[in-house]
Order: sequence, then structure tokens, then C-alpha cells
Amino acid sequence: MYNKNLSAATTLSTSISKMELKFDDVIYMYTFEDAQIEIPEIDELNLKTRSLVGDKPYYIIVIPGIGTTSSHEARKYAAKLKDKNIVAEAIVITNLAIRLLANFYMSINRPEQKIKLFSNETAALDWINSIKEKAIDE
Repeated sequence: MYNKNLSAATTLSTSISKMELKFDDVIYMYTFEDAQIEIPEIDELNLKTRSLVGDKPYYIIVIPGIGTTSSHEARKYAAKLKDKNIVAEAIVITNLAIRLLANFYMSINRPEQKIKLFSNETAALDWINSIKEKAIDE
């Protein structure tokens, strides 16, 4: 069982978000309100992610700010990026608009990693911990 106690977090900011590394392999990404996500922002996120976790496998919990949007090109680009180190992505849904955007991304763009929507951070982290536990058992 994974320890759910918070370890020391490393925090970085991007033009659209704040990112925190927790538990050595879980990144929490909080996008700012009204963030507009395009291809340059995705490249920036990936660069910052690498500076947090290096080249090791990781999990990400995304908490989109109200009004966060992304273009079709950005969603397509993000889904095809195929970061070999991202094991799973949990998206915490805060409103209907974000739910619609996330469902569209998951069904149309079909990212390579495991991905699931949640209504709160605790459920998202529980899901990620269950994936970690299954990996240990295999």
C-alpha cells in the first residue's frame, strides 16, 4: 500500500498553471482560470514536467481552473505526444464545461495513457494508488 502522507513537494509555475510534485511520482497540475491551452503551452508543460520527474515514470492529476479551454489542434497534439513516462492521468472535474471538454478529449483524441475523470482530488489519488498497487502485484 502506498503512503498517502504528503512528502515534500517541488513546485513550478508555467504560463498557464502551477505544478507540484508529490509522493515522488505524482504531479498535481492546477491550471489557472481562463487558461488558453495551445501547442506552445503543451510544450512548456512537458518541459516543466521533465524538470520535476526527470526520465522516470509518473502520474498526473489535473485540476483545471474555471474557464480553461484548449484548441482542437492542442488536444490532438497532446494526445499524440505519447510521453512514454506518463502512466496515468486523472482529471478532476469542477464544472460542466470542463467535463464536456475532457470527455471530448478522451473520446475523440484518445490519449495513449490511462485516463479517467473524477469529482475530487481524493478519488483521483485513490485511483492512481490502485494503478501503482496493481503494477507492484504484476
